[in-house]
Amino acid sequence: MQDSTALGTKVLHIPLLLPMHADCPDCAARLRELLLAREGVEVVHFDLARGDLVVHYDPQALTAEEVERAARLAGKEVAQRYRHADLPVEGMDCADCALKLERGVGRLQGVLWTAVHFPSGTLRVGYDPERVAPEDVARRVQELGYRVANGLPEPAGQGHSLQRGLAWARQRSREGLIAVAVTLALLGFLGQAAPFLGPGAAPSWWPPLFFGAATVLAGAPLALRGLRTLGIAQSLSIDLLMAVAALGAMAIGEWAEGAVVVILFHIGELLEAYTAERARQAIRSLMALVPEKARRLRPEGGEEEVAVGQVDVGDLILVRPGERIPVDGVVVEGASAVDQSPVTGESMPVDRGPGSEVYAGSVNGEGALVVRVVRPAQESTLSRMARLVEEAQAQKARSQRFVDRFARWYTPAVVLLALLVAVVPTLAGWGPFALWVYRALTLLVIACPCALVLATPVAVAAAIASAGRHGILIKGGVHLEDAARLRAVAFDKTGTLSYGRP
Repeated sequence: MQDSTALGTKVLHIPLLLPMHADCPDCAARLRELLLAREGVEVVHFDLARGDLVVHYDPQALTAEEVERAARLAGKEVAQRYRHADLPVEGMDCADCALKLERGVGRLQGVLWTAVHFPSGTLRVGYDPERVAPEDVARRVQELGYRVANGLPEPAGQGHSLQRGLAWARQRSREGLIAVAVTLALLGFLGQAAPFLGPGAAPSWWPPLFFGAATVLAGAPLALRGLRTLGIAQSLSIDLLMAVAALGAMAIGEWAEGAVVVILFHIGELLEAYTAERARQAIRSLMALVPEKARRLRPEGGEEEVAVGQVDVGDLILVRPGERIPVDGVVVEGASAVDQSPVTGESMPVDRGPGSEVYAGSVNGEGALVVRVVRPAQESTLSRMARLVEEAQAQKARSQRFVDRFARWYTPAVVLLALLVAVVPTLAGWGPFALWVYRALTLLVIACPCALVLATPVAVAAAIASAGRHGILIKGGVHLEDAARLRAVAFDKTGTLSYGRP
């Protein structure tokens, strides 16, 4: 807590403990409202860079202790009144999916605020527990065509989850669908080339048949997703634009263009998903440092190999020379030099003996250690580091907020412009209707805003993940953008600047 004086009033900086205050406008507004209702409180705002609640108050009416007490009570009331949840969502293929999900979930009664981070596949929602439950949110996500992974976040060292395996299978099936559509389109192009191969090489109905089949196969999922979003979220999506463009191309006899549009769109979505998966993989690489098994010592003697998630606080585990330490703990027996560079960045191994603390992910040296567990696997230092990076990735940067707001108006504007292109020139007598319909459909395709919506979140996620791999934790896109204005950096110890290796 920090107190200062300005223009007859005092300014109090209080560390803010309200979760997700930077992203949840409803919680922030309610907290501000409660404090401003207190006599003597004049101005309330948030210092997001420092994570502080800043209160300007009249020292003649209130003391600093009274202001702090009022802030704590208001924060407690808001925290009890509203709830927040981070839900892992599967099935998002492009950045436009994130916008559809935000709008669809945001229309639920009792949902105060939503934010979807496509690179990490996370839906963050603020809700009133008296009006809506997390199960209702999960049901709405499913109605929109996506899935909420069941259960709590996976403990460190548990390997791939069933959900991740199912997601992998779904991705492979989608790639198979695209492969079939590409094959059909190639057969259509072969039919178009038939006249050059000689008379009777292929019947005239060959190209429309195969191009039409490819368009229906690849375009039907887009149309279904687009109509579902239109019905639930009441918003136009890129899926619907592409489906309309393909259908219009077929209607005016441009069979090849219709097939190529939907196939290229699917390929683009696969590339987007691959890019986002690269960012998620950076987080998993941190947890890959933790072994999946631990040797637990039985009270009656002997040892047993168990999953790291089954190790409880107070258990004794044996770490042999050269093995990675599976959990955070305190050495009770043995001595060794431990390489802690994956966790602390210290370049040289550190001597550890009875009473010394060791961290999950560290590499034991030449001696065996018996370690008493002090934290469960999911609360280890390395797990908390990974969660910090994930939470940082999920916070939207200022530029991303602007892009999201822009995209909400961009898609309807493109549809309106395409309608004008198709109708107005025809009425003005500037050419045949089919020509301007073709140009309007071209506009729908080239105006797809996927790249616009995807660029900022993927760039922020990749930067935060890359910094995390090098031992630098950046607490969100806002702070990453602010770093561009840094001109000097002060470090409190030389060990911070190590390479993390001898």
